[in-house]
Amino acid sequence: MSGVIHFVKLDDLVAELEAGHTVRVAELDVTESTFKGVDVRVAGIGVHVRAFDEAGRILSWYWPLVRLQVVGSMYPGHAQFEEYNAGWKKAELAGEAVRAFLESCELDVRPGIIDLGDVRPLRGEWGGGNGRDSVTDEVPGSKLSEQA
Repeated sequence: MSGVIHFVKLDDLVAELEAGHTVRVAELDVTESTFKGVDVRVAGIGVHVRAFDEAGRILSWYWPLVRLQVVGSMYPGHAQFEEYNAGWKKAELAGEAVRAFLESCELDVRPGIIDLGDVRPLRGEWGGGNGRDSVTDEVPGSKLSEQA
């Protein structure tokens, strides 16, 4: 692997690619353990976009949508379980908006993830071509905006 280039704004990643270039889009839960020996972890649900550039480097953009501290195990009916599932629904809607934006940029959008190995993705911002920049903004052009 020649390296990883992280982008804060999705527009900046798109600017590196030519029309027809393949990009991989996935909604993922990146879970981190917070305390050794204690069943406490942080679940981070978000949208990941990755592609290889012409030099073989990985181009990476990550939009974190939900961070949830999980204590013990989650089960149906548990408050954290409901919050976790709501986070996944939010990520799926955000993923739809990201895919639509990338397709409008004439990129070949496919499912999947390019593994970064031990490299942690940089937290990015929306910047999907319409001036919205905050990761806390509603997802433009999706059903998520209608739910707010």
